[in-house]
Amino acid sequence: MTETVYTAEDRYRFGVAAAQAGDLETAAEEFRDALALDPDHAEARYKLGWVLGSQGDVEQALGEFRQVIQAHPNHVEAHHNLGAMLLQKAQLEAGESGSLQISLLEEAKAAFKSILEVDPYDQRAYALLSLIQKAIRRHQEAEAAEGSAS
Repeated sequence: MTETVYTAEDRYRFGVAAAQAGDLETAAEEFRDALALDPDHAEARYKLGWVLGSQGDVEQALGEFRQVIQAHPNHVEAHHNLGAMLLQKAQLEAGESGSLQISLLEEAKAAFKSILEVDPYDQRAYALLSLIQKAIRRHQEAEAAEGSAS
């Protein structure tokens, strides 16, 4: 009896099916298996990042999205998810420490600007970019007010 040999694309499709069924553990496993067979499988890496982010593993998700973007600079969804994950991380850290990390917002801003270079009509990118710019501006104004009060 022969053992069935699955390709990276098969594993990717199994991962998508598992994610759609809500089984994120299996989905992550399948995407990792796809990447073990084909480390350059951009969609498996992107979906792995999405699953990791959904599971709360922000750092690993960010790493996966960054790898996709490095290999495929025009991968709009990877830029969107990178930016959104950076915003989430900035919010979480600000809630814990009371201090906003502008570097995270700047990186998110760059992600959304990259989207607009590929698709100048992307409304999600425009909306999030506007929110980020307002947050940075408010932070700078608050710092300036603190500086002048001292």
